[in-house]
Amino acid sequence: MSDLSTNPEITHNRSNSVQLRTFIVIRWVAIIGQIIAITVSVRYYDLHLNLLLCFAVIGVSIITNLTAMYAFPEIRRLSEKQLMLMLLFDITQLAILLFLTGGLHNPFSLLILVPVAISSNCFANTRNNCIGSGNHRSDNIDRSFLHSSSR
Repeated sequence: MSDLSTNPEITHNRSNSVQLRTFIVIRWVAIIGQIIAITVSVRYYDLHLNLLLCFAVIGVSIITNLTAMYAFPEIRRLSEKQLMLMLLFDITQLAILLFLTGGLHNPFSLLILVPVAISSNCFANTRNNCIGSGNHRSDNIDRSFLHSSSR
């Protein structure tokens, strides 16, 4: 019996198990959660956020999701490159939202690790390192925001 983690055929095609439809559903859940979190924080906790920019960032994610839904068939499997680009988009979108809503002081800042966790499950080391470095750059953006806002 061969070990699945060392079989080159299986490790090369690891991202073939991710369907576009699955990724889109996960994104819709994230979009709804983002809208609810921003609405609740403004209405009930009296946080002063730039709602236009926050909802514009979420709107870009909605447009991207709708485009993916109608441009590609539901049963399409994502290649590693396509999945990497989608995860980098998600990290960028989350980093911008965190920047607009308070940076690392935001209790949702841990959600930036979700795309990294997905990539560690789906990618070989090369693409996984790319996702990790994108996440590290977004963390630096949030840290610079915290440093400038504390002055």
